[in-house]
Amino acid sequence: AQSDGTDIDIQSRQDLGATIGFSRAFAGNLLKLGVVGKTIIRNQINGVFSHRSIEALDDTTMPTLFKEGVGFGADLGMLLTIPNRTLPTIGLVWKDVLGTRFSSGNIINKRASGAPNAIEQTVNAAFSIHPYFSRTFKGTIALEWKHIEQNSMPWRKHLKFGIQLEDERSLYFWFGLNQLNPTAGVGLRVKGGNIEAGTYAEDVGSGSDSKADRRFVFR
Repeated sequence: AQSDGTDIDIQSRQDLGATIGFSRAFAGNLLKLGVVGKTIIRNQINGVFSHRSIEALDDTTMPTLFKEGVGFGADLGMLLTIPNRTLPTIGLVWKDVLGTRFSSGNIINKRASGAPNAIEQTVNAAFSIHPYFSRTFKGTIALEWKHIEQNSMPWRKHLKFGIQLEDERSLYFWFGLNQLNPTAGVGLRVKGGNIEAGTYAEDVGSGSDSKADRRFVFR
């Protein structure tokens, strides 16, 4: 939520979902295709409200501002790897094919009314290489361009760039840019899983405005 002192713009959602996917490799793993089907139960509030109207609400009336529904959608993806020692790879994903739309329901929020906004389809493209700097030291360099279909979006909001460096002893770290916001982290592969700590920022500015929301993660 963001406020100008008089009104507050709220964009919030609670999702409960299930997915099922299938993938297939061709030409000796040089080409990989995948599809994911998904079901989403979404409880969403999206709108501009005056401070006075929000302050008048309580735990009983606040849920009436939400819209809830069930939607069904699908994603398609492709990876094409060029047979070179650095394994140049091109990735394409078509998310929410033809759009994911919701029918109204009351599973999470019994007081909700109306259906949530549709999730519009989007296309993302990426390119990566995987060089070996020495016998025991390797890396991944990746560039992603999100929302190809949105020509009016500022270029900085399309861009993701990152580098990950990895030692054979299972220590790795990464740094890059997410919509021109710095991101970095470090990880260690241990028996049974990975330990990671990092930071990144999402652009939450509306339209062409840029506003960073910084997050820190440990897992």
